[in-house]
Amino acid sequence: MVERFTLKVGLFGIGLEAYWDKFEGLKYRLQKYVNIVEEKMKSFKCEVVNLVEKK
Repeated sequence: MVERFTLKVGLFGIGLEAYWDKFEGLKYRLQKYVNIVEEKMKSFKCEVVNLVEKK
């Protein structure tokens, strides 16, 4: 008998806060990139714990 389980993956993105004000929209773009990666990971039927703020 094969035991089935759901893979649980933690996802986070990092950036240096000092740059947020220097590059308009940078923080927002990075957050969106992480959200895109999250959706792609979910397509593999795993549980994704996204530690990045949703925007």
